[in-house]
Amino acid sequence: ALLTFFHPLTKDCQIIKFGVGILPPNWLEGATYLGIEEVDSFQCNKWQKGDSDVPGMPFITYWDDVETRKPFQYQFFSGSLLKFVDFEPISEEEEKMVFQVPDYCFSGSEIEAVE
Repeated sequence: ALLTFFHPLTKDCQIIKFGVGILPPNWLEGATYLGIEEVDSFQCNKWQKGDSDVPGMPFITYWDDVETRKPFQYQFFSGSLLKFVDFEPISEEEEKMVFQVPDYCFSGSEIEAVE
């Protein structure tokens, strides 16, 4: 899967070749449940799974909403924090405005392999 990360203020864009695709429904099997934690005013279940190359650090920490069980955010051992967007039905015009990758992402972007 190719993921595009961009930051509008700095016009920084990075396309990453990510070695995994869509996660199966049981991907949290074997994870350690750490309890409930408040994140951005939401009550979230917190999980950790996998070993990283950094001793004592889990590969991933994952939070989901206590009420809905929707994914909320996850953080890799590298410190990368990714928050999920909650998709609501919107018009086609709004979709173009919100989800269009900026033009600066299409010129000179290098693909970085993430192992």
